[in-house]
Amino acid sequence: GFDREIKIWSKAAAQRAAPKLVYVDKKNHTVVCQKAHVLKKPPDARQLIALMSRIHSITPCRWSLDLHYQMRRYLCLIPRSDRINWQTLVNHPHTASAISIIEEDTQYVCHNDLTTGNIMCQDDGILLAIDWEYAAVGSRYFDAAIAMDGKRPHYQKSALESLFGRDFDPDLFLAGR
Repeated sequence: GFDREIKIWSKAAAQRAAPKLVYVDKKNHTVVCQKAHVLKKPPDARQLIALMSRIHSITPCRWSLDLHYQMRRYLCLIPRSDRINWQTLVNHPHTASAISIIEEDTQYVCHNDLTTGNIMCQDDGILLAIDWEYAAVGSRYFDAAIAMDGKRPHYQKSALESLFGRDFDPDLFLAGR
């Protein structure tokens, strides 16, 4: 819920991974935060990895990402005419296997929705993440897979090598995707 999002957002702001919260109205679910700018171009790999590293270094919280629950929740929101195709994908054995692999990974605080639309920057060019509703303890590989979606292979390779170093596990990244 909103309280959880605000708690994780506050922790992220302390790590310079999110804009600082200036005002929070819990009754109306309203947030006023430090000024940030919409990106004029997608972030480069170095900037994105710096942001992800700050996020992954946040002190763990007690909330975990439940991918099975999130998939069931989204299936209910998809128009009935499109639901059968998504239901087939969600119920596919490869999906269950990938989730099992991800759940066994070392757990870190992750944003879990680090798309270009959820990244802004400060005046000094430091990237910040917004929209912390899916933030929870989970797999950095799932987090990275979302952040790398649609990026060119060379960009992905460079970013993933920076983020994971020698410990990069291509099978975990594939499961995250």
